[in-house]
Formats: sequence, C-alpha cells, structure tokens
Amino acid sequence: MKFFTAAFAAVAAAALVDAHISITPPTVAPNTYTSLAFRIPHGCDGSPTKQIEIKIPTNTSSVKGQHIPGWVVTTTTRPLEVPFTSDGKLVNTTVDTVTWSADPAGNNTLPDSAFMDFAITIKTPSKGDDSGKVFFPIAQTCVNGSSNWTETGANSAHPAAALKLGATAASGATSASSTGGLAIASIAALLTAAYLL
Repeated sequence: MKFFTAAFAAVAAAALVDAHISITPPTVAPNTYTSLAFRIPHGCDGSPTKQIEIKIPTNTSSVKGQHIPGWVVTTTTRPLEVPFTSDGKLVNTTVDTVTWSADPAGNNTLPDSAFMDFAITIKTPSKGDDSGKVFFPIAQTCVNGSSNWTETGANSAHPAAALKLGATAASGATSASSTGGLAIASIAALLTAAYLL
C-alpha cells in the first residue's frame, strides 16, 4: 500500500510539473546566444489562450520573438543597465517584453486542449540568482480570464518560467519533452513492479 501511495504521488507530481510553463532547453551556458522555447500547456480554466507576454530578465540582450502564423508578435524596450558597442554603434536599450497576440482576423486562439511553444532568441546574462536561475515572468491572457506566472518561491502555485545557467554537456542536456517522457516511463515501471509484487 505504501508503495502504491508513493507511486501515485509521483504521478501527481509529474502531472503538476506538466501543468506549469516550461523552458526548453532547461539549462543554458551563461553569456551565450541561444534559443528558448516556452511551452504553454493549457488555457485558463478551460478557456482558450489569446495572448502571451514574456517579461525579459535584466542583463540580457539581442532578444527577438519567433514569428508564429496567425499570431502577431510585438516588443517593448527598456534602458540597458550596461550599454555596449556593437559594430561601432552604441547599444543602450534592450527588449523588456515579448508579446504574442492571436490575430483577431482569424480563429487562431490556442485551445485549452492543446499546447504551443513560443520561442525567443536571446543572449543570456553572465549569472543568475543564488541558485543560478534566471526567471521569466509570463502573463497568459485567455478569452475568459487570465493567469500570471510570476512567482519565484519554492513550490509556487503559479511559478515563473525558470532557466538554469550552467554547464550544458551534450550527454547531460535533456529537453523538457524528453524529460517528461523519461519521467512517465519511470513511473510506469514503478507501477508495474508494484503490481508484480
């Protein structure tokens, strides 16, 4: 009975993680150019998603949002904390937010029953917080209601998407989707073992 309780607790934990917005890849080297995909796993209490706004953390640069057919991507800017020179030109602003809005001309909202990845290119900061993480608060607006994924504390109900800055050896790099598959496979093995016992 205890084994089954632990196994089902693991299943519940895996489902909870899948309900949050994730970043692929989850770990990236600091101070490097990369692409990040933010996965929106569901709507707002069953309502389709019509807008996603990602707040870009400080000390980043070279941010661009992915073009998605049927959605309009826009950006806002803020002053750069540490200006720099690129190709002989002073760069003193950086992207503050990247927003995707479903084109009202068509039925392009994201259904609650489906997921979608919203990607950006970015130059990561040289360091994160004390745990080596950088957070991307996300505002999700739906046809009815909204969800603010902005919390950074442990076990938060609506956590901001977190990126780990660190070594990314090829053997240790695992995408969010493959990690989820491994987790499900491991849980299935546990349940099978419990049944055989």
